[in-house]
Amino acid sequence: MSQPVMGLVRQWIQADGGLWIGRCNYRIPYLDGRPGGLDALDQWLPETVLAPRITQTHRGL
Repeated sequence: MSQPVMGLVRQWIQADGGLWIGRCNYRIPYLDGRPGGLDALDQWLPETVLAPRITQTHRGL
């Protein structure tokens, strides 16, 4: 995939050598822009391709 997608890390395990691996659910969007996509469930991904979700917060003055 060439773009980040939103997903959910459901479990972490530590592999030999210290690398963390996350069990993830995410959706791979269709390339032609159709709604929906392929649901990838319970995929084990190395920590090097996972990033925390960036959220915006709005603060009152």
